[in-house]
Amino acid sequence: MGEPFQFDYVGYLRNMVFLIILMGILAFILVKLKGGKAQIPGLPLLKLPKIGNNSSQQIRIVERTLLEGRKNLYLIQVFEDQYWLIGTTDTQITNLGQVKPPYEMGDGAEPDNPKAFAEYVEDHETKTTD
Repeated sequence: MGEPFQFDYVGYLRNMVFLIILMGILAFILVKLKGGKAQIPGLPLLKLPKIGNNSSQQIRIVERTLLEGRKNLYLIQVFEDQYWLIGTTDTQITNLGQVKPPYEMGDGAEPDNPKAFAEYVEDHETKTTD
């Protein structure tokens, strides 16, 4: 008939070592790409831009306030002199309008020390509801 089945232990171990080395190389590449600081030698096209508050950005989120559940209110600064109020839910984004910075409201706040967004909203509510 035929020979009985024999398991190839050496081939199995060789394949396992190869896969472990391959996984280590892939993990190294992913760590380098996620960090954004170091560039992988030989792969300059895979360097991803770092996301964050960069001084050259024209749009930045000044502050975010959670209203309820997945409803948020954002104060967005555009081009250093425009401030927009944006409302978001899990399904849509709504432009609530342009607002003046807190230090331009004439309430005595210093331009170097603007109020927190939550204080700005509270002041605005008391001024509009009274």
